[in-house]
Amino acid sequence: MTKPTVSLPDGTALVRHDHTVELGNLAIIHNGTYSHLTTMNDPAVIAYSPTWLHIRSLQSSELDGYRTVIIADRMHPELLRTHAASFKAVAERGDTLVVLGINAVETWLDGISHRDAPTNFWWWSTGEDPGIRPVSPGHEAWKFLSPKSVIWHQHGSFQVDHPVTPLLEL
Repeated sequence: MTKPTVSLPDGTALVRHDHTVELGNLAIIHNGTYSHLTTMNDPAVIAYSPTWLHIRSLQSSELDGYRTVIIADRMHPELLRTHAASFKAVAERGDTLVVLGINAVETWLDGISHRDAPTNFWWWSTGEDPGIRPVSPGHEAWKFLSPKSVIWHQHGSFQVDHPVTPLLEL
């Protein structure tokens, strides 16, 4: 266990002292788009020592042993469908599977449906309330996320047929 550390461009380091994290337990699946590549260089993400796995070269057993698997946004649904069983296995073994938006998850993960909603990209500049509320304050994810960091624009919401612990409500 170590404390997450962010190295800044000027050489100083920011260290979180409020918790520790087991390094090497986070996998992030990506497809190499500019936003994914930018995130790979974000010091706030690098601090958690994620393993970056490209969707096109992902092997079926490669997710074994990761406690948290994040599937980045805006990936081709057919590529995701190819690995659906591996993604489902993460959740079935009791680990955390996070699927970010615009991934047609309802077409490759059973028991999920998507409901579109109007998207307001500019709520933060107009003072409007985006209507996103953090919930489940005892969830382990809140050790790593602040409520402010997860409130962005949204394109819709998911309905699930099985028990889950939501982190946000709309």
